[in-house]
Amino acid sequence: MDKTNILRLNKGYLPLVFFCIVTVLIRFQSFFPSVINHDESTYIVIAKELLRGEVLYVDIIDVKPIGIFIIMAVIQLIFGNSIFFVRLCTSLVIAITSFVLYRAKLKIGTEKRTALAAGFIYIFMLSIYTFYGVSVNTEIYFNLFTVSGLLFFLNRKNQINLFIAGIFLGFGFVIKYVVLFDLLAFLTFYFILSVRESKPAFFKIILKVCIPVIGFIIPFGAVNLYYLLIGHYKEFFFHTIELSRNYPVQRDLMSSIRFIVDFHVRFLPVTLFFYYCLFDKSVKTANIRFERLLVIIWVLFDLFAILYPGKPFGHYFIQLILPFSFFAGNFFDSGRKLPFVLRKAISKPVGFILIIILIVIILFTQKKDYIDKPDYPREIAEFLAPRLNESDVIYTGNYHHIIYFLLDKNSPAKYVHRTLIRAGHHIKALQINTDAEIERIIKAEPRFVINKGAVGYEKLQDYINKNYILLKTFNKDIYVYEKVIPGNLH
Repeated sequence: MDKTNILRLNKGYLPLVFFCIVTVLIRFQSFFPSVINHDESTYIVIAKELLRGEVLYVDIIDVKPIGIFIIMAVIQLIFGNSIFFVRLCTSLVIAITSFVLYRAKLKIGTEKRTALAAGFIYIFMLSIYTFYGVSVNTEIYFNLFTVSGLLFFLNRKNQINLFIAGIFLGFGFVIKYVVLFDLLAFLTFYFILSVRESKPAFFKIILKVCIPVIGFIIPFGAVNLYYLLIGHYKEFFFHTIELSRNYPVQRDLMSSIRFIVDFHVRFLPVTLFFYYCLFDKSVKTANIRFERLLVIIWVLFDLFAILYPGKPFGHYFIQLILPFSFFAGNFFDSGRKLPFVLRKAISKPVGFILIIILIVIILFTQKKDYIDKPDYPREIAEFLAPRLNESDVIYTGNYHHIIYFLLDKNSPAKYVHRTLIRAGHHIKALQINTDAEIERIIKAEPRFVINKGAVGYEKLQDYINKNYILLKTFNKDIYVYEKVIPGNLH
């Protein structure tokens, strides 16, 4: 490879460098707190236990697919027990996702500035609100596989690319099953294009559609085979397939509308950019019609995936942020005729000033949310660390289970996420024998028990009252108890 080609190659990856710098810069302050979201803590704690040889759905139980736990385990294997590096790696995944999104835009035929805008919009949308992208969640990781699959779908003339696209989406599926709807969106789009472009025989189109489906099945098939080979397929099947049928679905039309409206208002002006481009006809290139069809199908399928469970969790919308960013970047197309005020707002001097103001606001709010607030889980871990022996067991009760990770301890409970044995709908869906689980915790004889407020289970409360002393209180309602054993009191 000559110097000209090397320079061209390096220049082609410059956007990735910029995406990485911006993402890390605006998310840096979020790298330090021990807890931003309890789901994130669950991924980290269970991943650590997997590295110790525990088996998910057997020794340690959660309701998420195995993919996110494997990712967290790989990060820990490389970087050790570091929440900082978990958040750094997540930020780099966001930057890489933005770069692949940028490449997908170029593949469609959009301008470079439009593709760059789409990438930066994605980064900013995921870096503003705690529960819409700042905390580590499954959606952040599967979006990388979704957009990678899309990039290969756009190279659909080669059937190998369709197969690779399916494999990428299949990896996303084992992180969270809603990726199925991204696959359905891309297959629908591919089917419509195939009919429009060449009008081949219906059977021939179906055969082509099967190619990405086969690729999609492979990662999930491998997970199924693993559990079959280790003799725990029954547990795997229950927690990953059967369990979803056990949860009640309570959808309410007005709640769904409010949920959607909140997203649109929360992410102004990006949502304005999206709909302006959707209905504006000033750009009349073939690629914009092609892209508009893709995005309409994509958004409709993702909206269904988000609304169907009937739960108003903000992080669900991260899945939708991907197509919104993808298309909202078109607002910056040089051929688009904009009203004077909008055109002025995105012109170089004004636009750069607005971006700087946005970055300053994000940095200020993140300092307020993640740096200025007391980090009680870390304080508790630092308080307990010098008092712990290697064989000591701790139980975090209804408080933050990240303390297990901070102290390098296993959870005495199979259900790490504290809501699983405390929320009625989880207990019913998982068919948990709560008495047996409390008995399991008691038999572990934890030396220290941490709890916020009331313990919640009479049997466990009685056990603590009879066998423990209150060692220290944090923030008035976080209690650290120590088992009364001669020589243990400090």
